[in-house]
Amino acid sequence: AGDELEAGELVVLEETWMGIDLIDARATTRAVTTRAATPQPGTSVAADLLEGMPGVAVQRTGPGQGAPVVRGLIGSAVLVLVDGMRVNNAIFRPAHNQYTALVDPWAIERVEVVRGPGSTAFGSDALGGTINFVTPLPLFASAAWTHRGHAALAVASGDRGVTARAASAIGRRDIGLALGVTWQRHGDLRAGGGELLTPSAYASLAVDATGHVDRGRHATTAWLQLVTQPELPRTDELRPGFGMDEPAAAEWRYQPSRRGLVHLRHVVRRPFGRVRGAEVHLAWQRIDDGRRTRDLGSTATLIEANRDDSVGATVRASGPVAGGELIAGADAWLDRVTSARTEDDGAPRAVAARFATGARMHQAGLFAQLRRARGRLTVQSGARVTAVGLDVPAADRGQGAAVTALDWAGDVGLTLDVGGGATLAGNLGRGFRVPNVHDLSSLGPRPGDRWQIPAPGLAAEHAT
Repeated sequence: AGDELEAGELVVLEETWMGIDLIDARATTRAVTTRAATPQPGTSVAADLLEGMPGVAVQRTGPGQGAPVVRGLIGSAVLVLVDGMRVNNAIFRPAHNQYTALVDPWAIERVEVVRGPGSTAFGSDALGGTINFVTPLPLFASAAWTHRGHAALAVASGDRGVTARAASAIGRRDIGLALGVTWQRHGDLRAGGGELLTPSAYASLAVDATGHVDRGRHATTAWLQLVTQPELPRTDELRPGFGMDEPAAAEWRYQPSRRGLVHLRHVVRRPFGRVRGAEVHLAWQRIDDGRRTRDLGSTATLIEANRDDSVGATVRASGPVAGGELIAGADAWLDRVTSARTEDDGAPRAVAARFATGARMHQAGLFAQLRRARGRLTVQSGARVTAVGLDVPAADRGQGAAVTALDWAGDVGLTLDVGGGATLAGNLGRGFRVPNVHDLSSLGPRPGDRWQIPAPGLAAEHAT
């Protein structure tokens, strides 16, 4: 009716209108843990926001990194999302990785964690759990143009670190634009007794922009995100570990580690018939995984340039069906990998790359979930079918792979409100992780005098 609303009320309405996000607590019978993202001094990567969340641990290979562990699984067995779009890509390794650190923790509004298989809603990789980082929208309650902004400066003595964040937003009730920049510089970390953990210094720069237009029945949001760490040392390779007398490498840096994202979403409220809402997502993500390494005692430096470009689309809708709420949709993702490696011992020359350049991975799925509420009891069931295709050329390794697979996921669960703010939740589900380009194509040395070779015969993993 044109009445002024408090900002909190507007947020509630927005979440209701956009409330067909399948990981949202209102759309699942799982035990969903949601935490407001409030970075503190010392927060440097998104994994810091997960510390202390039930069922979640964080593994750190060194400063500037952090890999989430959910129900004992890590790497490509845990699905990481930003605003519902996949961070996981075709070169995610099934172990600790640095990619979650390419999400700016100072530009996140809240974190949502669903433990256990989540493939019904989001497809491959959701074995141990699903983590969704939600960024804020530039929402305004006033009909007049309004501006707001904030700045933060955090310093830490342990690494003489400095973090600076500045953000500004302008808009009115039907339109908003937000811009933010986060800059970090960290020196070598000082351990107990004043010992310097050398090298562990690094810097990072993050830029984000969000535009939001709301015209009543239609709402469109655009996100742009860029996070880069120009040089990030891998400390565990540069210092002796458990049972080691000397480090494995004389030089080991991600150079650079970088992620860029463009994400568009369009929402239609009451598009036709009894459909409550429908939304379309289009996203493009690029992750650069460059490396500069040199083994201890070696004069040869390896310089790598690895890149994954992901293009994805998701369509979903919700509406009342059979006395409940049905959420149904489809999604598709295409990844393309390029990789090159040079060995330089005074005379640079090309050597076999980490991945087969030109490798492609396709995923396409259909899914549906039905939720019914009867008093204090809510029951949900769902199913998904996903088709996957991988084309890994022989490239510079003499062996390629062509894999096609059809896999499925499903779950059934319930929640019971027992009163007093307590809820009992139970769920039986099946999740899957299909092999990716890293599984089928990775080639090169590994710590502990190991050597990794392509494995073209791998099949999908499952968790129940």
